[in-house]
Amino acid sequence: MRNPCRLLCLPLRALLLLSLCCASLPAAAATDGEATTQAFYGWLLSRPHIAMPSAAQRKQLAAFMTPDLIVLLKKTAEAEARCIAATPEGFKPLLFEGSLLVGNYEGANEAMYGTWRRTKHAMSVDVDLMAIDDTRPKGHKDRAYRWRDRVTLRQVGGRWLISDLTLNVSSADRYSLVDYLWKYVRVESLTCGQH
Repeated sequence: MRNPCRLLCLPLRALLLLSLCCASLPAAAATDGEATTQAFYGWLLSRPHIAMPSAAQRKQLAAFMTPDLIVLLKKTAEAEARCIAATPEGFKPLLFEGSLLVGNYEGANEAMYGTWRRTKHAMSVDVDLMAIDDTRPKGHKDRAYRWRDRVTLRQVGGRWLISDLTLNVSSADRYSLVDYLWKYVRVESLTCGQH
């Protein structure tokens, strides 16, 4: 005679194991997105004042960003180079200055992560960034500056990668990096070098 408890316990154990595995999937995906975001800011904060990323920097950024965003950065860099070449001597070309990948001209020194939000196809987090001007004395009203950017990620090949950055998200001056870059590519082709 078979043990009735054993017959009932096996399906219950299998169900429990399956539910534990399924419950851990979103956490693992969130951890992957968090790791991507933290690695991106670790890379970025160690390289202040990146205006338009170079080819070598875009290759490094490919570890954190979607292929579409890397291609857009390349198109924008090519448009910027055409603009510089087309600008008459004595005029300033339409080019990127300051730190392109954070919502502050001077770049950032530190990042603090908010609460992660996740939908079926994307995840995002607001990141509070800070810039500290070491040329000013401690306690000076203009020594530290804080703002908030938003990182949006989507899955590509099973990995969560950055698909857009919304810069200055808590300000009226907020903008999407993707929209900003596409606008530059379109405007450059129409107006660059015309003075």
